[in-house]
Amino acid sequence: MTSVDVYESLIVEVAALDRASMIDRLARFPGELRLDFSDDYLHRCDNDRLRHILLAALWRCQMKRMDN
Repeated sequence: MTSVDVYESLIVEVAALDRASMIDRLARFPGELRLDFSDDYLHRCDNDRLRHILLAALWRCQMKRMDN
């Protein structure tokens, strides 16, 4: 799987999430990248920002895994 394929699959995955799911995934991010957002901050973000942050975090973790 190429990096473009991985990126496209992440875009589809994140686009399918509702607001509550995005907030939950960011609050409990499972990757080795440590995210430290307050619940208040996440609830004040609009959906586009939540998608952007989540996609960037997932992408970074995927690229790190592909490098190893």
